Amino acid sequence: MRLRRRAAEPVDVLVVCTGNLCRSPIIETLLVAAAPSLRVRSAGTAAPVGRAWHPLALAVLAEVGHEVTGEARRLTKRDVSAAVLVLTAEGRHRGRVVQLDPTAEERCFTLFEAARLLQLVPAPPGIGVNALAAHLGAALRDNPLEHDDDLPDPIAGTIDDFRACRDRVDAAVHDVAPALR
Repeated sequence: MRLRRRAAEPVDVLVVCTGNLCRSPIIETLLVAAAPSLRVRSAGTAAPVGRAWHPLALAVLAEVGHEVTGEARRLTKRDVSAAVLVLTAEGRHRGRVVQLDPTAEERCFTLFEAARLLQLVPAPPGIGVNALAAHLGAALRDNPLEHDDDLPDPIAGTIDDFRACRDRVDAAVHDVAPALR
């Protein structure tokens, strides 16, 4: 008898970083707060599965009113395939996402890339996840210049490094969320 694997639960936005301990939990939390109707999940390309999210990430989120907990999840092809839009912390994470599922290339962007593209080519408010993914893909094709759109990893830093990460993510989510509401 052959066992069939269950498909991953569909999500609107998949957020990806390395360990799923700092950056992607911060992005996930702030994105859900900005657009509560979204189904958002986060994962890491090299996540230590089951490890609790970094205490400093949780502390800086609590400072702005988000009492959350979570544990690291490893990125899988099923996660990528189930996501309408994928937002990553770094370009190398985007590369890993596309390596797992080449069909994700047109719907995967770094968070800062998405925010930058929306500043260049604004999207109508409330267009939704599918239309936003298509909008970002078209904006990237029309504006293919390379930029440093990576979010530095605060994992070995101080609480101030985590605050800086949170604040940069918050600014980028502020640019992306209106299209998703």
